[in-house]
Amino acid sequence: QLDVENVIRYFAVEAFLADADGLVGGVGTNNFYFYRRPRDGKFLFMAWDKDSTMSNYERALWHGVPESELLRKLLDVPEYRQRFLGEMAELVRFVEADGAW
Repeated sequence: QLDVENVIRYFAVEAFLADADGLVGGVGTNNFYFYRRPRDGKFLFMAWDKDSTMSNYERALWHGVPESELLRKLLDVPEYRQRFLGEMAELVRFVEADGAW
């Protein structure tokens, strides 16, 4: 069983950082591992090799979603789409609160 909240949060961070080499990267889906959590058997995404973040800061928020069966199906569910947008808003608030922008 996939931890959907984890996937949505993971994708939100990748989208926020304009990661060109991840779930919807320019060379396909890569640079993550699945980890099966022993306590409940849910699969989590674990990132690795994040050297392509912020390589295209003008990248569209929905870049690559139509080509990703997993993300397309998840984000077609209104509850999950709202959760994704909420995660994005939280990331913006976090950065703005830090005074970095």
